[in-house]
Amino acid sequence: HNESGPYDLRIVRDASEPNDEIALATPLAAPGVLTDLVMIAGDVDWFRLDLPAGSLWRVAAREVRGPQPRLALGLFDARGRLVASSEGAGGGGLPELTLRVPAAASYYLAVSGVGDPQFQGLHAVSGGYELAVVDHSLRILGVSAPSVGVEGSQIELQGEGFTTERDLAVSFDGVAARIVSVPSSSR
Repeated sequence: HNESGPYDLRIVRDASEPNDEIALATPLAAPGVLTDLVMIAGDVDWFRLDLPAGSLWRVAAREVRGPQPRLALGLFDARGRLVASSEGAGGGGLPELTLRVPAAASYYLAVSGVGDPQFQGLHAVSGGYELAVVDHSLRILGVSAPSVGVEGSQIELQGEGFTTERDLAVSFDGVAARIVSVPSSSR
């Protein structure tokens, strides 16, 4: 360019580097948000998530100011096997994954550019991003519910220990839920 004029220059240091391989994975708090992350061509960023048994999590890349990099997320088990991946299926074209954790475990999250399905850094994507880990676990207080069924926006509990709607306190993702009914056979 031979152009002159005002411009903005923003320099961001990615504090999670070096994390370019699974052995150097940066711990990622669950729940939590990690900001000021930078993707450069040929880079793969690795993060470790230590998750409790019986939990449900959503991991999402979020855009920051400036050009939005086209990212891919890959979730790997403790043995390094790919268990889930996403290339922008989330809202706004950003990748997100949902993970149900049956037993307490460590998982590894790889962030790369779109078109790198093996997460080896074979991409030309650059830009800034954030990672968010959100707890989507269902919290049921004061109820023994050996069976929980979810259908659409309805949650059905089958068990003992409650007699009226006042006996239930239910929240999902930190938002209180409304009890629709307690079957007469439970009262």
